Amino acid sequence: MSFTAILAISVSYAQRKELNGQLIANDDVEGIHVLNKSAAKFAISDEGGTFSILAKVNDTLFVSSLKYKNKDVVLTQAMIDAEIILIQLEEKINAAGCNLEFLLENDIGDQLFYTVLPLICGEINKYFFAFAA
Repeated sequence: MSFTAILAISVSYAQRKELNGQLIANDDVEGIHVLNKSAAKFAISDEGGTFSILAKVNDTLFVSSLKYKNKDVVLTQAMIDAEIILIQLEEKINAAGCNLEFLLENDIGDQLFYTVLPLICGEINKYFFAFAA
């Protein structure tokens, strides 16, 4: 085999191609970031959880969102050859077993107070932030 043929095979193997993916979760999957850490490429999932990104074998996709645990996926040849890859997401749950927090806004005099209320299994911790109105 000639050097040119080996080089052509190496170059074609190393080229990135459009990879289609589907994020799977029990809740909303729109707006989740998918970053190809190996190529500095990114995508954001649509309302159905689908995305497209340039990738090749051994690239690492980093999936991140506020609602789900971050996930690294190292791409195999089988994933690249498939028409679509499926990525299962796991919901974030804090150590106490709760995953919700909400923001309460209070307008007191000339100050606007924001209270972040994380729900910790029946016990509410409060953090106050004051901002000039």
